Amino acid sequence: MSSYLNIYLKVKNKEMKEPSFILLDSFSRNSDIYQSVDEQGNFYSIDGQKRELTNGIFQDILEDLQGQINNCQLYIDTAREVKSPDVQDIVEQRKYLKELESTRDYFNFLYGILKDREYNDIEGIYCFID
Repeated sequence: MSSYLNIYLKVKNKEMKEPSFILLDSFSRNSDIYQSVDEQGNFYSIDGQKRELTNGIFQDILEDLQGQINNCQLYIDTAREVKSPDVQDIVEQRKYLKELESTRDYFNFLYGILKDREYNDIEGIYCFID
């Protein structure tokens, strides 16, 4: 069974009384973005019901990612200092570090949209896993 994280923007709709949801992105189970959201709690869909990604959830995700980035960078720095003979491991850690930074940057992008919603027509960011 495939599983996807779907991220939506809840947009104010001036023509209708209820806001609209616009699909922003989808991520498969093996995505770091999927895994970061999944670790935060129950985002599994019940009849297509979406759950809001709140400021607190974004802060928790970003804090967790920054901790992983710091640990990865520390590992790389330590391996370099002791002149580790395992060059392949250092190369893999650098790739992983880039993936973590990319994931952090994506969540910073989403969080920026959420923080600036008083200046745009976005009411919130929602998601669910189906």
